[in-house]
Amino acid sequence: MDEFKTKPLATELLISAAYLTDIGRERLNNEDALVVADLTESVIETQPGEFSERSVGRLGWLLATADGMGGAQAGEVASRIATTQLAKNLISSDATMPVADRLREGLISANREIRRVGEQQPECSGMGATITAAIIIDGAAVIGQVGDSRGYLIREGRIKQITKDQSVVQAMIDAGVMTPEEAALSPHRNVILNALGVKDELKPELSMISLADGDMLLLCSDGLSNKVSGAEMQQIVCNADTLGAACKQLVALANEHGGQDNITLVLARFADASR
Repeated sequence: MDEFKTKPLATELLISAAYLTDIGRERLNNEDALVVADLTESVIETQPGEFSERSVGRLGWLLATADGMGGAQAGEVASRIATTQLAKNLISSDATMPVADRLREGLISANREIRRVGEQQPECSGMGATITAAIIIDGAAVIGQVGDSRGYLIREGRIKQITKDQSVVQAMIDAGVMTPEEAALSPHRNVILNALGVKDELKPELSMISLADGDMLLLCSDGLSNKVSGAEMQQIVCNADTLGAACKQLVALANEHGGQDNITLVLARFADASR
């Protein structure tokens, strides 16, 4: 992320966010879920919404999108468990733990709960979910990922994907046997290598980025990233009048490009509280 470090980084942030989910044009139900939570105030929001310039307290904010999978309504159940269990675990966790450890344990807790419900309810057997989650705290975003939901950083009019898909085609890209352009057209592009609820043991990918005044963070399910390019995301987000308007325009474009999957995103903007 060195090429993005063009502005002084902030240690005390204000956060604004908009978050939206849409069933798309072809699915019969929405198997995506989202959560935006003020962990300090123990406030959890799972429905679409928008707010402006709230403070980031000592426990930070949680932003996350999840994409469920499974028969009947099981995917919907899995994504809802993933987001709500993660938020509840973080609120009740030991605040003295390093943030990355708290996030890791929260994701492991969500994995465990999805497996427990799947074992107890036959109609939910085999369900799972991908998730990308970020804890915003101390001027940084600590990001945890399981599967192929994505995170993007938008800084000074430029966009960069800050997560790496845990998928078959990404592994082939890393091995040098497939280009990103070929991966986008591959029939295996939706085959993932990691998901909540699939195995007893879970090893989420964790990373951290420092945040600057004016930065924006976009978390989304593959219903958006498979249909809208990074360049299109950047153009819409940077030109929209509000974060909420940007979310609606992104969903509309994904649907215009086919809308074969559910579409969910959380878009946050950060401001230096001392400005």
